[in-house]
Amino acid sequence: MKDLQSERLMWLKGWLFVVIGLVSAALVILENPTARTTLFLVLTMWAFCRAYYFAYYVIEHYIDPGFKYAGLLAFANDRLLGRRPETAFERMAEACQREPTSEDSTREADLRSRTPNDQN
Repeated sequence: MKDLQSERLMWLKGWLFVVIGLVSAALVILENPTARTTLFLVLTMWAFCRAYYFAYYVIEHYIDPGFKYAGLLAFANDRLLGRRPETAFERMAEACQREPTSEDSTREADLRSRTPNDQN
């Protein structure tokens, strides 16, 4: 799926999240209309908003400015499991440092044998 590039659609998406959140919160409160349920729901929403802000803004701007996360799963993989996804630059640098294999030679020979019109 392509990245969303239309500013109007980005605003629509943001407002749809707000509407979904408000309707869901209203349904939870209507099902169990107590102050305790409302308080827990408000605290849950506040805590998750702060966690999201931490994962995307605080980490990127104050803790690790060299790494931007693709999503919450990438954040969890990096911070909780210690598995930072490789960047394209890191993969290219690693490929330049390793010894060529027979597979590399075969692929290079195949590419050299093609004419520019044959490549798709």
